[in-house]
Amino acid sequence: MLYTLALGVAVCDDVFHLGLFPTALEREALGHIRRFESADEAVRREAAEKLVREVDGFVAIPALIEALDARSPRVRELAADCLRRITNVVLSHDPADSPAKHRAEWRRWWRENRDRF
Repeated sequence: MLYTLALGVAVCDDVFHLGLFPTALEREALGHIRRFESADEAVRREAAEKLVREVDGFVAIPALIEALDARSPRVRELAADCLRRITNVVLSHDPADSPAKHRAEWRRWWRENRDRF
């Protein structure tokens, strides 16, 4: 019985980390990132400031990393800026590289450094 309970907890933990059931903080981070698409620069700037100041880095960083592959260059640029501000890390990035490559570099960095947040 104890083994079954432990297995159930482990499975639930794995499902939680797949992002299938976002937490309130994850939804908040994603809401700010969605506002990066606004045509109004003041709205975009406010969303970036709130994300950096109000959302825990452990929650914000993965969402921002995924936004690095957005179709909109504006969203990608703001996501990269927020990542730099939250992490104090500047990853060299050639603008000619694909957004997917930039996202992969940040994913690698996050795997190696997530325990610091």
